[in-house]
Amino acid sequence: MSGSPRYGTALAESVAAELMTGRDMVYSHRDYCGIGLTWESATNRFRMGECMDGGVMGDLGTWTEEEFVAWLAQQSDESLRGDGNQRISRGRILQWLPLGVVELLAASDLPIAKTHASNKAAEAAQAAARAAQATARAAKEQAATEKKVAEKARVQAAKDEKVQQELAAALATDEASLANMSKKEVIELIRKATSPESDLLTANARVLMSPASTKEQVVALWRQVRETVMASPTL
Repeated sequence: MSGSPRYGTALAESVAAELMTGRDMVYSHRDYCGIGLTWESATNRFRMGECMDGGVMGDLGTWTEEEFVAWLAQQSDESLRGDGNQRISRGRILQWLPLGVVELLAASDLPIAKTHASNKAAEAAQAAARAAQATARAAKEQAATEKKVAEKARVQAAKDEKVQQELAAALATDEASLANMSKKEVIELIRKATSPESDLLTANARVLMSPASTKEQVVALWRQVRETVMASPTL
């Protein structure tokens, strides 16, 4: 097992101590979670077993603390590999142990130091990948937002252009055309040319709204509206 060094007593003792805090070494997700370790306070024994839904369910071995430390110290990634599906390994143990404990172990154990460095490099790569993904998402969201804003501006510009075109067409109505229009059509000209809330229309609301108003009254109001609009500096 020269290519797969034993874990050693220091690492085994650290695992035992952490398990005895009540923190299981088990993957926490749905369904099968591989192999895990736990400490049962009621019996003061350590147990290794298959895991389901984040809990150690099966029984692949039980030990007292002394037996567990001696057993784990003699294990290696090769001996515990099994079928390779979420099995116990040095890398997994070091990811599970508190960082302070790992740093102390790495100071005097070369295999632990190498694995810890590899774990940190992998974590840094994952963090960089997550950051890149977050940046890409943010850029995509920003692009989508800018596209929406641009589209909204385009639609509004098209509406404004249509209003201006209708206004220009209304203002271009000559007297001959007015003579051939109905009262209703002249009122529509007025409404295209100015806002219903304008002072002029507010003051002449009766002319617009009353069935008793004549076409001549409406045409006279139109002429006032056209004169006012044509004199506006914003036209």
